[in-house]
Amino acid sequence: MRKRIITVSGMSLLAIALALPAAAAPIFTFDDVAAFTTVPFSSTSEGITATFGELDAGAAFLVGISFFSTLTGNVLLDADPVPHTLTVTFSAPFNVISLLFALNGPETNTFTLTALLGGLGGAIVGSATATGAIPPGAAFSFPEGQISFTGALFDAIELTSSAPDFAIDRVALSSPTPVPEPGTLFMVALGSLVIASRRVIQGASRSLVRHHRSGRA
Repeated sequence: MRKRIITVSGMSLLAIALALPAAAAPIFTFDDVAAFTTVPFSSTSEGITATFGELDAGAAFLVGISFFSTLTGNVLLDADPVPHTLTVTFSAPFNVISLLFALNGPETNTFTLTALLGGLGGAIVGSATATGAIPPGAAFSFPEGQISFTGALFDAIELTSSAPDFAIDRVALSSPTPVPEPGTLFMVALGSLVIASRRVIQGASRSLVRHHRSGRA
């Protein structure tokens, strides 16, 4: 009976550890930033701070009220005729990001996200490229879409487009909790059984010693 109780206890601890919820994911929507605010500026979500800026001199990117279909509320956009690179740095590293975008130009234009580790001057750890589509019934002919990157840890991104202008919204970050592989679960369970077995053997040994001593007495 004691062996069963200890084994169940070990497996219960394992189940609790695997059931622990992941930390909340930060989402930056610009709805808490005043319209006409220009970069650089910072915004905080779930304890994570994102700083938005640009590589070029000046402040071409600003917060405006959306006139798109899938990008709602406030958006961050570049509205001059010269292409610019939007930068975002984060106060902690993540390995998953997604955001909505809209482009000023044909649907053949591309939107590129470059991920870096070590800040804007750090190493490039990956990139993603996407194209948008004009939403059915949209008031304006701006291709809209979503871009995502999943891979190595990053703490900064650069956003560029082949279109002269673009807008972004709903920048979402996450670091998903890895699902343990079957082999890992087996090793953890085996470890629990070994510990339980050792405790049972130790308990049995103590009982034999006590019994032997009492027989000698």
